[in-house]
Amino acid sequence: MLTTGRAPVAVLAALGIALSAPASAGAVRFSDITDEAGIDFRHDNGLSGDWHYPEIVGGGCALVDHDGDGRLDILFIQSGAVPRRLADAEPPDRAPSRLYRNTTTDGRIRFADVTDTAGLDARGYGLGVAVGDLTGNGHPDLYITNYGPNSLWRNNGDGTFTDITAASGTGDPGFSASASVADLDRDGRLDLFVSNYVVYDPADNPTCLAESTRRDYCGPSVFEAAGDTVYRNLGDGRFEDVTEAWLGDHPPLRGLGTVVADFDADGLPDVFVANDGDQNQFWRNTGAGFSEQALASGAAVNRHGRMEAGMGIGLADLQDDADWDLLLTHLTGESNTLYLNFGDGSFVDDTAAWGLQASTLPFTGFGAALADFDRDTRPDLIVANGAVRVIEARREAGEAYPLAQRDQLFRNTGRRFEPVTGNEAALAPAVGRGLAIGDVDNDGLRDVLVCNNHGAPRLLRNRTRVDGPWVGVRAVTGEPPRDALGAVASLAGGAAQRQRVATDGSYLSAHDPRAVFALPAGAGEARVVVEWADGARERFGPLAAGHYHDLRRGEGETASP
Repeated sequence: MLTTGRAPVAVLAALGIALSAPASAGAVRFSDITDEAGIDFRHDNGLSGDWHYPEIVGGGCALVDHDGDGRLDILFIQSGAVPRRLADAEPPDRAPSRLYRNTTTDGRIRFADVTDTAGLDARGYGLGVAVGDLTGNGHPDLYITNYGPNSLWRNNGDGTFTDITAASGTGDPGFSASASVADLDRDGRLDLFVSNYVVYDPADNPTCLAESTRRDYCGPSVFEAAGDTVYRNLGDGRFEDVTEAWLGDHPPLRGLGTVVADFDADGLPDVFVANDGDQNQFWRNTGAGFSEQALASGAAVNRHGRMEAGMGIGLADLQDDADWDLLLTHLTGESNTLYLNFGDGSFVDDTAAWGLQASTLPFTGFGAALADFDRDTRPDLIVANGAVRVIEARREAGEAYPLAQRDQLFRNTGRRFEPVTGNEAALAPAVGRGLAIGDVDNDGLRDVLVCNNHGAPRLLRNRTRVDGPWVGVRAVTGEPPRDALGAVASLAGGAAQRQRVATDGSYLSAHDPRAVFALPAGAGEARVVVEWADGARERFGPLAAGHYHDLRRGEGETASP
């Protein structure tokens, strides 16, 4: 539910009840370690001078432990030359997406390109990726969205992948963007929600002009909306398209960002879609399908009643009140928008009060994440920025691809986000698109991977000085055990620091599904409560501080709500 601050804490303090709190954090600091980590990937959008619309959309990335060694690996999605026809979307000479294995030892972060040995030969015009055990073998699979047919890669459990797109029925031959992996019908199998963007034919490429009357990229309204797709998992790597059966007959919109969570606390997973230039969609799960309720919920448009250019999505329990709040990234001149949840799936736009109105107006935001980067229990915010229309000053300066903007980092000070300074090199101008968060060196601090369009990515190591203890958890379920996507982990006692077990959100990208909790100063252990996707709850612990722990369903103690 919506509250007006951290009043319960203040009330307890006023009554003289002592509260344990994590050690105070220093200023949030990131450093760009891309080169020293051995990452030499560079995204190619096929820039041709013909102003093809797909050029400005990609690319995404994933932080995923593909080989099960406890270290996060990296997948970069590659695009390449825009195909002249969708049927020609996978030429053999196109550079593939690249997989880098984490070989970090003794705190020295290193990655090695293992694309070829992994058998990952994904050569579509790649845009994004979703991650989860879609085939039920206990290992995270990769669903790659493309301009052209999408592809599903089964993780074989030995560090290799097999393309099972044709057999799975998930090829979706259009212009897809972000996707979410989640058990939408609560049958124990993970399904797919795929956002689709526009209908684009390279042979019918319209000419659009900037205010300067010079050639520029078109906006999405020039193109017909594509409409989203839902795939139900039938088991054995097979899926069926249940879009009409589950979503009904709705006009297509221009989808870019997706996230799945139980927004109305009824125990069922809902879907939120950020649409570009159209109203957002809030697909409320009825148990027999989904009902679109964005307008009724207050999150279809901003507080001024305006539709915005929805790109990426950040999600967190910002007020520690047991519901999920939303941050949507938008076009220059619109600001990003913060929707606070009342707890029943209704929202209010509270952007200005949280300090995000004026500060984000000059930027076009894409990938975003709400996460506690300084371990003070409050989710902070990072946004990857990059324009979609030519920045004339950069064009006049002779830049070949004049869309670069700097990224933004905000610290949550309690019902307000304050810009963080001192990270200028790490957040330097680029054409930001995908963004994923995860702990690449397992030190209890979340790192950030920013994937830039037509340029090099940035791996940002979190170097924030934090003296207090922490504990990390990976919630797993099923046999063979897999990441329990859809579960919720929280700290027992004190600030709950409630966190989803999920990989989706942001833009075109996939996050580390593990949760990290800040502990009170001097704490050597902790207890964590996991609410599984079906509502059952278990308490685990004591868990030793300073480590990650696998929490297996059935091995904890039953916990009451």
